[in-house]
Amino acid sequence: MEDLPTDVLRSIATSVCPASETKFWTREDMMACVATLRCVSRRVSSGLAAYAEDALVRNVDRQAWPSLKDAFFKRKVTVRTAMRAYGLSKSDVDTLFAAPDGAGHAPSGSYPVPEAQMRRLAIRVHGGEDGAEAAVERKTDESLRKRDRWRKARERRTRKLEKALADVGCELRTDSRLCNRYLRRGKGDVAQIASVMREMQFFFDCTEYHSLFPVVAARIKAVGGSGFRYDRDAVSREAKEEALRRWVVEEGGSESHPDLPGSLVPMLRSVCENEA
Repeated sequence: MEDLPTDVLRSIATSVCPASETKFWTREDMMACVATLRCVSRRVSSGLAAYAEDALVRNVDRQAWPSLKDAFFKRKVTVRTAMRAYGLSKSDVDTLFAAPDGAGHAPSGSYPVPEAQMRRLAIRVHGGEDGAEAAVERKTDESLRKRDRWRKARERRTRKLEKALADVGCELRTDSRLCNRYLRRGKGDVAQIASVMREMQFFFDCTEYHSLFPVVAARIKAVGGSGFRYDRDAVSREAKEEALRRWVVEEGGSESHPDLPGSLVPMLRSVCENEA
């Protein structure tokens, strides 16, 4: 790349960047642009990458660039994503948006910026193409390590939850909000989750809870009118109480029933007191 004549470098730069931007570029800036092209295979399909390399070898055929520009040089990423991917700090990114007097700062992390621009910044910040590549590899390795730690932690949580559920006669359900919240983010107490899952198994297997839930939701909505705010927990509790009441009245359910979880005894007593 160092052997390319300056006019060729400038031709490459003006093919992919606005002339107003490249007008005052130094040879080092133009070499950084070419380095970006040579790393394009990390960002676009292998076919476009090969096309870009072929265009470089043939001294830049301008007709070879439109698809490449659309695929890479016009692609935008958020500031936050670029900082993570290229190992850039906020002060590094601030230099792109600073005014001549030094004022100004980078926009919010969700602001879209051209990926090629962030790539060139990374090359300057990390001391060249090799430094930028090393930074990307470090960030990639770090991301893979984090993902591996998350995967192993999830596997441990899965085993722990499956054991707790098995102890109360339940199985892990993929449609459970409580289970998924614990497996993904570790939120919740395993024993409490197992207790709730045991209760729900009872309600679905032994009562009319499943059919009562939409009825109760519609009733609460009708009472609330235009100011109704859907509260799934409130609807669920009222549907459970109604289901328990019908279970006692219609099927003769009681505290001594073998399928009734001990955690539901207080609710059952309250329902019976209100019924009396």
